[in-house]
Amino acid sequence: MTAYGSRDMSAPWDDPNGPRFIANELRQSHYVGITIAWPAPGPGGAGVRHVVTAWGDEGDSNQTDVNPATLTITDSDRDDGGDVQTYTYDAYDDPSHMFDEGPGWYFDYTPAVHPYIIQVVILSPTDESSERDATQTVVGSYEIYQDDPQNATGLHYDVGTDTEILSYKTVIDWTDQVDPTIVEHDPRKGLTVDWDLSSAPVPLGTSVKITTTFVLDRYNAIWYDDVRFSYDDPNDPIGIPKPGHHWIIDTPFLTDPSTWTPGQRGGYVYGAYDLYSDPNGTNLLGRCRLQHEYDFDQDPTVHHFTLSAPPGTPTVYVDGLRFGHSYSLLYDDALWALDPNDPNDWLTQVPGPIELSESTPIDVVLSWPQLLAYPCGSNYIEPGVCPGDANCDGSIDFGDINAFVDALLSGMYCDELGINADVNQNGWVGFDDINPFVELLTTQPIPIACP
Repeated sequence: MTAYGSRDMSAPWDDPNGPRFIANELRQSHYVGITIAWPAPGPGGAGVRHVVTAWGDEGDSNQTDVNPATLTITDSDRDDGGDVQTYTYDAYDDPSHMFDEGPGWYFDYTPAVHPYIIQVVILSPTDESSERDATQTVVGSYEIYQDDPQNATGLHYDVGTDTEILSYKTVIDWTDQVDPTIVEHDPRKGLTVDWDLSSAPVPLGTSVKITTTFVLDRYNAIWYDDVRFSYDDPNDPIGIPKPGHHWIIDTPFLTDPSTWTPGQRGGYVYGAYDLYSDPNGTNLLGRCRLQHEYDFDQDPTVHHFTLSAPPGTPTVYVDGLRFGHSYSLLYDDALWALDPNDPNDWLTQVPGPIELSESTPIDVVLSWPQLLAYPCGSNYIEPGVCPGDANCDGSIDFGDINAFVDALLSGMYCDELGINADVNQNGWVGFDDINPFVELLTTQPIPIACP
């Protein structure tokens, strides 16, 4: 998913070729969502925002090199125009009504006052049908501190990876009322990001979390560089850069399908580390969280982590380096909610502080045999898992029938992942679990105690 334009309702999307862009995205079978707003003094006066779905235009299915004159949309809020409705664009530089907010793409969605496009969101497949490889999601979050007495009015950083970025999202937790200016590198392996925080200045002693998510073609790495606050003071406009860092996790592929475990699935490795300026780990410079995805045909128990420093980065010291495992993607809050002092959240903890410099990267091999629910090469079942005990009461009996039906038809599980309802242990709950479940109930004395 990629967004163009802004959520600022007072300014139209300023792309002179906007209709052509929308048209050609539709011709590639991409979903196109459009956010519109009304100029003052329209309905609500530049305070009304609405989202519609683009459907087409007056052209054919071929790519176009001109701006179409019309826009066809689907909109359930307008029942008087059928399933789809077609509207006409105004001229980009000359909206054809008395109220406008400057050049942009207005159209006659409402006759009296024409709304204008403020944002276009494109949802497109990240895999080509001819590709064998799956895509993977990688997350890198970096918490930095504003340590200048004057308020910071801007934030700048470069973030990227080592391969083509298929899709991306980068956000900060300080404000959700500002959109960043993003410049994509060519080739698109990195982004230069600038946040104008003049409307929400960052005071001394405040932390700001930067979180970037990439969708990549079976690759997991993120780097941050040139991370710094900026200030209004003309004599000191640029703050001291925060430490850059580059991490990558490599998970080996399983080349022999005969070693795969029934029900083997992909998952996520999450990690954390803190950056200090001194070897004693007393002067904290920043905190980091990460998440790496691996697929079903990669070894869930072995992962190679490397942390390096970009050229020119001063020596820093890494402490609190630790890693854990999840079968689902942890979103921002959950990733930061992990307790660094809770051993239940982590499978590997590395003693520190450890020196990190341009010439001294940090390498860690994560080895987790028999620690995951579906380790490679064995039929190990995680303690507490009892296939067939669909109501999680500690035994398998006729009381599990209704719970099994709920799991099968409604996706309602008594455990987090539905492992107990996955009776044949193939990795998901489906109709092929029915016969094994019936066999459990009819071929052994009831109740069957869980291990």
